Amino acid sequence: MQANVTTRLAMAEHELKALLSSLGVKVPASVVVQPHEPVPPGLPFPFPVVLKASSTALLHKTEAGAVRLNIAGMEEFAAAFQEFRSRFPGDPLLVEPMERPGVEAIVGFFRDPVFGPCVMVGVGGVFAELYQDVAFRRLPIAEADVQAMLDELRGRALFEGFRGRSVSREALVQLVVTVGRWVSENAGRVGQMDLNPVFVREDDAVVIDAKLMGA
Repeated sequence: MQANVTTRLAMAEHELKALLSSLGVKVPASVVVQPHEPVPPGLPFPFPVVLKASSTALLHKTEAGAVRLNIAGMEEFAAAFQEFRSRFPGDPLLVEPMERPGVEAIVGFFRDPVFGPCVMVGVGGVFAELYQDVAFRRLPIAEADVQAMLDELRGRALFEGFRGRSVSREALVQLVVTVGRWVSENAGRVGQMDLNPVFVREDDAVVIDAKLMGA
């Protein structure tokens, strides 16, 4: 999906994830380092970690080189931190642990000019653009609606324990319903929200990357 309203995000990633967490949606643990703060002497979670520049001006962090994955130790982290600080001097830096993987889902919310606030759910991650295996509904939605959306996907077996891989389809359903309720209540503020990927694991669903564009 492409936003048709802005060249800036309505919230930086760390701000949006704090909002999602307040709704009960699972996001990675994190440390946010403000522009005037030095390299943290330690982190409250183990390596490997991911380092991101967290700014409303960064619509595409990966393309901007604003994401560094799999940082293995403190020395490597300090070097990456200093590099990011020189390249993104005015932006907070977001540090998160590398999350254990899961089945990757994409969840999106947007305003359609005809149907109004809508939700999209599908196969996410690096395969989202390749397969475009998604389903749509108008908001508001209930659990049964999300279950029906998942049943429509060509890749629905991924969310049913494909090849013995256990996933919590129910956790994904609850995530979509919870965020969908917030979007419905704040429709005037939301142009588009992308949660991609969401790792759906055997016991939970965690939002790995999140963007919010204003209306």
